[in-house]
Amino acid sequence: GFFDVEVIRKNGTSLPMEFCFTPVFGNEEIGGFVGVGRNVVERRRAEILQDAVYRIAQAADKAASMDELFESVHKIIGTVMPARNFYIALYDDKEDVLSFSYFVDEVDTLSSPGKPGKGLTEYVLRTGKSLLCSTAHMEDLLNRGEAELVGAPSPIWLGVPLVVDRKTIGVMAVQHYSDPGAYGEREQQILEYVSSQVARSIERKRTEEALRASE
Repeated sequence: GFFDVEVIRKNGTSLPMEFCFTPVFGNEEIGGFVGVGRNVVERRRAEILQDAVYRIAQAADKAASMDELFESVHKIIGTVMPARNFYIALYDDKEDVLSFSYFVDEVDTLSSPGKPGKGLTEYVLRTGKSLLCSTAHMEDLLNRGEAELVGAPSPIWLGVPLVVDRKTIGVMAVQHYSDPGAYGEREQQILEYVSSQVARSIERKRTEEALRASE
């Protein structure tokens, strides 16, 4: 049969492995076993991501308000990557207003709703593409006039668009003030992966609240 085990490397870190043991016979008796192991890190990561998406969908059912939904999403994101500094900004295209609907940050302060400027949030909103922005990348965007520094600078910033029916309704972002290596391509892919469910959950909760208001 197959067994999941944690193998401890020489450096002390653990590695999830899956082993299959086959008996070896000698003189019609089991003389030993041959074990074949394989690295299941990617499988574990996929399972964790699927669980995160499922829990975000559940949160849309359980949350009594949009604020509760945002808090649940924040907690879930925090299980797959560092998320001490996390926000969700939503865009009202009819009024041309960008609102930081959920904002948790160790350093920066919450911006008031207003017309989109040229910050990194607006850059993602405008392009409809995710952005992993290091200090060097930020300097390049500044030099090209593509973006402006808004709020406290951080050595690494990661933002993804929230898209529903091909329409970008907002941006979800994380940033880290002390570790430039906190986010990379893996974290970018993770945030992109869960963003679709986050966007659907937000749109669903919006519709529910609009219906209650009309009643």
